[in-house]
Amino acid sequence: MESVYFWIEEARAYAINRLSLKGYDKYENLILKIPVIRTVRGYVAGKWRKDVYYGHQVKLNEKLHEFGRDAFQQTLLHEFAHAINHEMGYRRHDTNWRFIMRHIFNIPDEVTHKLALKSVRKSNSYVYECSACHVKFKFSKIRHRKVLNGAVYRANCCTKSVLTFTGQEMEN
Repeated sequence: MESVYFWIEEARAYAINRLSLKGYDKYENLILKIPVIRTVRGYVAGKWRKDVYYGHQVKLNEKLHEFGRDAFQQTLLHEFAHAINHEMGYRRHDTNWRFIMRHIFNIPDEVTHKLALKSVRKSNSYVYECSACHVKFKFSKIRHRKVLNGAVYRANCCTKSVLTFTGQEMEN
């Protein structure tokens, strides 16, 4: 398997080549200088930002490589387009950004991805039970934490008795 770092440099080379072909040579150096860091987690495929101290940065999802070279490189080019768009004085996913995606990089100008990236957060439910009629209720992590910190919840099913934790957790 090819290295992810090879994919990054290949996408850089493609971007520089396309910028040169379309007459946007002045942005080639920008593409060369942007650090690509693989630290994003969750549903986000990639992020571009310009920081006061670090300048332009691209952060990619650490699982993005699992979706193959094309998805990886398209996401990286998407983020490079943000950097170029910013340097041109435009913002986010405007018509200029779409122009860069379609006419310079020759890729679809999709704002969001369709990759099956999963959230890193576990969204468990906690099972509580009415002490009178034994009806079960699902509590979110936040509500469960409130109970652990002293909150009391009463059932609305029968006698308004206090709900008690059954010790069961369910994955959503």
